[in-house]
Amino acid sequence: RSQAAEWVRHIDESQDRRTFPLILVLDNLRSAANVGSIYRSAEACGCLEILTTGITPHPNGNGSEKLAKSALGAEQILPTKHFATVRQAMEYLK
Repeated sequence: RSQAAEWVRHIDESQDRRTFPLILVLDNLRSAANVGSIYRSAEACGCLEILTTGITPHPNGNGSEKLAKSALGAEQILPTKHFATVRQAMEYLK
């Protein structure tokens, strides 16, 4: 049992992550807890990046404490960028 527990606690190095060409755009989500959950799921699925727009909480802005609490470290592993508008995020993706 202890070996299994050690495996569960193991965190892969971020440079060894396998990613897929999937970028999530989160537009005007209000709940930092929900955004943190999305970060966790995106990291587990190997998403390439998360873009946040508008009032969506992000790791370097408002609500970052609550986001970090529910993301459980995924917000530090997954690359992210914040934009004021969806249009700016779409221009970035072009």
